[in-house]
Amino acid sequence: GIDKTLDFSKVIAGKLDVPCFIENDANCCAWGELAFNRVEELRDFLFALVEYRKDETSLLKYGGIGVGFGVVLAGKVHTGAHGYTGEFRSAFCNGPGNLQFSLSRDQLMLLRFDRSLLDRAVDELARNMAMIINTMDFQQVIIGGNIEALDVDLPAILRCRLEENWMYPSPKDVKIRYSSFGEKAVAFGAAGMVFERLLSEQRLPGLVSTNSSDKMKRIS
Repeated sequence: GIDKTLDFSKVIAGKLDVPCFIENDANCCAWGELAFNRVEELRDFLFALVEYRKDETSLLKYGGIGVGFGVVLAGKVHTGAHGYTGEFRSAFCNGPGNLQFSLSRDQLMLLRFDRSLLDRAVDELARNMAMIINTMDFQQVIIGGNIEALDVDLPAILRCRLEENWMYPSPKDVKIRYSSFGEKAVAFGAAGMVFERLLSEQRLPGLVSTNSSDKMKRIS
């Protein structure tokens, strides 16, 4: 077993003959929206990756439901001073622990079978997100993962909590939508992240950086 700090990226990179990058799954989702969205310019948004896993390991470890955020500011994925931006634990949790919600592990494991518990978890998530979104003044919220499989309308619930959390008379203009990549949001995002990294590090043949912002042009 591993009993000390391991630089996993360095170990893996040393065994491969292609570039290797390690990235958080929710951050990858944000990368995907930036890389593949051709409809609108995205500058300040929150990507909420909400996943429900039915396998025994996930159920026993954290109740099956996992939430992580990808934060984009000024068109760039923001990882924070220590790389932990987007790590989520509900403000309604009491004391330390490894669960993301105030519900017990047993309650979380029953979300698929108990509608009242599912509604509690989703509403708790929406209340936490509302505070973050209003505080940061995001232009858009994108939801990905397999949360839709649980038959809940998270955008509608979030919209309600956003309005309740907003203290000013003018309405809060925030677009809320599901990611067009669905359950493949992480995979698409990882591809977008790798492409962006290769561009910024000038590791693609035939490309050269034109300025410090890493905009690229093809060599004629």
